[in-house]
Amino acid sequence: DADALALLERNVRREVAGRAARLRTLARLIADNTQIVATLAQPGLPGDEAFAVIDRLAGPGAPTDLSVTVNGPDGQVVAWRGRPASLPPQRLNGPATVFIAPGPTGLRLVHVEPVTQAKTGRRLGAVSAEQVIGAFPGGAGTAGDALLEASPVSVSVYLRAVPVTPPSGLATFGVAAAGGEPLFTATVPLGAPGLAREALRAEVSGIVALCFALTLAALAVG
Repeated sequence: DADALALLERNVRREVAGRAARLRTLARLIADNTQIVATLAQPGLPGDEAFAVIDRLAGPGAPTDLSVTVNGPDGQVVAWRGRPASLPPQRLNGPATVFIAPGPTGLRLVHVEPVTQAKTGRRLGAVSAEQVIGAFPGGAGTAGDALLEASPVSVSVYLRAVPVTPPSGLATFGVAAAGGEPLFTATVPLGAPGLAREALRAEVSGIVALCFALTLAALAVG
């Protein structure tokens, strides 16, 4: 029913918003770090310290699927952590932004933060922080099915446009970034939202967690 679908929307949006906020915080911490700024301002400096900064700010409890990249003004990778996605230049050279992109281990939620020199305002590069939100069962970077585990919701993700009119028997809702930029559109069978209430009851009581599937369609990355 409508209440269950609304609950489902809130759960998915809250999960994505929480992940995006954590990525944004980390990317900004790294981009504002004096050692990172110094490394990008003087390309001849060794990048060892930049690697240490990334690891320290990510922390020992960072998710295993977290990836971070520090890029110079020409897009050259200066330091990294994990297995980051290959991002298009327009993303690395643009303003701070959050979006979804395919990566080597699945579909990624990505935040890109510019690195600038405080005194001059000169752009020195960018930091991207990303986390897997969907694994491709068909192989790394394969377009099509991906599975997102957002307890108590299991989400199927599709890298394709959503029809203006959803297929019969499906409900749709959009998920956007904090700034209002669309991230993806979710579709769910009209008979499934009732499970959301049961999942919430199970989560509150601590007895059992139920899962159900959604279909997501990511909007264009570029």
